[in-house]
Amino acid sequence: TGAPWKDFLVDSMIVSESLAISIGIHQLVSLSTQRPRPYAYSTELGPALADDANSYLSFYSGHTANSFVAATATSYVFSVRYPRSSWRIPLWAVSHGLAALDGYLRIAAGYHHVSDVVVGAIVGSSIGLVVPTLHRSDGSSGRQARLTPMPVPGGAVLSVTWTN
Repeated sequence: TGAPWKDFLVDSMIVSESLAISIGIHQLVSLSTQRPRPYAYSTELGPALADDANSYLSFYSGHTANSFVAATATSYVFSVRYPRSSWRIPLWAVSHGLAALDGYLRIAAGYHHVSDVVVGAIVGSSIGLVVPTLHRSDGSSGRQARLTPMPVPGGAVLSVTWTN
């Protein structure tokens, strides 16, 4: 566009939107499931931690999801903006390596089960790809994106569809 700071603002907004969506989905899921954190299974758990609501918000790892959202959305947006850059592969590798380290540290600290971190990584990576991809849809290409909430027995499902 000839205005790099405008490109930076647009890209920052796309990554921020991805993070906001990730945070919202994580809050809905963790408050709905209320899975105990690994330390909550300890027989030495004090009454203060046993009564703490945060001790029952393990599934899924929001820290891991947000790390993968940031890594994936940033890497994807950069790759689209600069398709010939030699920094694309190192950016994907380093950012996702750091996101994986975040997940590992959440397990090592006793805050999450392995499954919490794996699901967080999958959800985060998915959001980090879907949101920027939906922003690439424009009227001239004939592509359309739709976000549709659908009721199902016992809850609701959010469906994302796009057509070429």
